[in-house]
Amino acid sequence: MTRRTLPALTLAVLALSACAGGGISAERYLLPSPTRVTASPQSEPVRVALERVGLPGYLSEDRVASTADGTTVTLDEHARWAEDPRTAITRTLTASLARDEGLTVLSEPWPRRFDPDVRVRVTLDDFLRVGADRARLAGQFIVMEGGSEDVLAIEPFTLETTQSAADYAGFFEASAGLLGELGDRIRARIEEREEAGAD
Repeated sequence: MTRRTLPALTLAVLALSACAGGGISAERYLLPSPTRVTASPQSEPVRVALERVGLPGYLSEDRVASTADGTTVTLDEHARWAEDPRTAITRTLTASLARDEGLTVLSEPWPRRFDPDVRVRVTLDDFLRVGADRARLAGQFIVMEGGSEDVLAIEPFTLETTQSAADYAGFFEASAGLLGELGDRIRARIEEREEAGAD
């Protein structure tokens, strides 16, 4: 393990046995996407453009990040993401938002003729395993008008939950659940926009 001191803090899943550089054996984990939930469809779904999620520096590589004290981050040589963390987190959050049939959600890169009603920008400050059995997600999201990019909502968030199992597979499963909660918060702000427009 390697230790880095950084401003702190970031499913199951499939663990694939792989060899990392230098002959170190590592388990690789996938971040699951949420199950689609059927909602009452609207006559015309709201088109949502989700930017690629901004991540803290320690997620620029594939080693899983943990913290014990909230100030020191440990990167585990033996537990790694199965794919690029930014791609995985953006995809899972997109799927979370798209659970509502009233929304059509696309993440970058967008099709040339895609004209969104709403744009969403998410920046994560923390995406960490906390101790042996908790997952934490923290940061801020901004909801904007699709054309003018006028800001409709800015909301900081800190989400934390206990893992169902005190292992890395449990961490990825719990993290997917937290991204689902984040999607619910963003969706609520989008619904407020629609309700205000209907008045």
